[in-house]
Amino acid sequence: MKNTDDRLLPLVLLGAQATVWPGADVIRGTVPAGSALFVAALVAGLVTAALSLRRSKPVVTLVLVAAACALGAGPLPAGAMAVLGTAGVAVALFTVAGERDTFTALLCVMALVSWQFLQNLSLHGLSDRNGLDLVLTAVLYAAASATGMLVRRSRHTRLAAEQRLKRAEIERHRLPTVELQRMGRELHDVSARRLTAVVVTAGAALGLRDRRPELAGEALRFAAETGREVTRALGAVRAPAPSPDSPRSSPSHPRPCTGSSSGRAALVNRGPATAERPFAPPR
Repeated sequence: MKNTDDRLLPLVLLGAQATVWPGADVIRGTVPAGSALFVAALVAGLVTAALSLRRSKPVVTLVLVAAACALGAGPLPAGAMAVLGTAGVAVALFTVAGERDTFTALLCVMALVSWQFLQNLSLHGLSDRNGLDLVLTAVLYAAASATGMLVRRSRHTRLAAEQRLKRAEIERHRLPTVELQRMGRELHDVSARRLTAVVVTAGAALGLRDRRPELAGEALRFAAETGREVTRALGAVRAPAPSPDSPRSSPSHPRPCTGSSSGRAALVNRGPATAERPFAPPR
């Protein structure tokens, strides 16, 4: 599709140039000379081929189009390069401004206007009509260059917006997984400490069973309450999906934590942390 678009505009300009000259002269009954037709066909073919490749080599295309139109305007009659010498050069300049940086585009505009002025001065001299033509040509080149800069800026803005949107989509899918993994790590660490406190408290209760039975009962109540809090915390948060960067141990596979006194296994999952309340026996 890109090659088709690049070739379509030069063909349209070629058809418009053929309509202006020699088409208008042929309609009026004046047939141009064969040498003039050969030179015009040669210049038009070179300009059309250069404009078809304008996106890959924009500066080279501009130089070729401007030089070919300037060389062909000498031996050919007036109007033979009217379309290609104005619109063709403007299209090449538009491509330079759209594909290259601003400094290159401004340098090409200034060089092209200066060269156009010197060429008109050498061919036709200094007159009011030539001055007006030069002003109109400079306005056309400036408009083409400014339009190309605006197109290049809008293209860069669109590409930057697409990249930001892509990064936002990646972050939107990544952040929930990262947050679940963080919550899982915190719940695992806090739950492990709480269950360790349960085991230590139960062991202390067994040691104080004979000497201080009132402390043993309070220690068992603290152990039971701590276990219920851990169970509620584990039930409130679902287990996060395992990350490919995480170790082989998955939060979906619980890790047993055994107490030395009861011999039962306590299954520990991961989830949000809860505030710890250590057991403090009364004095």
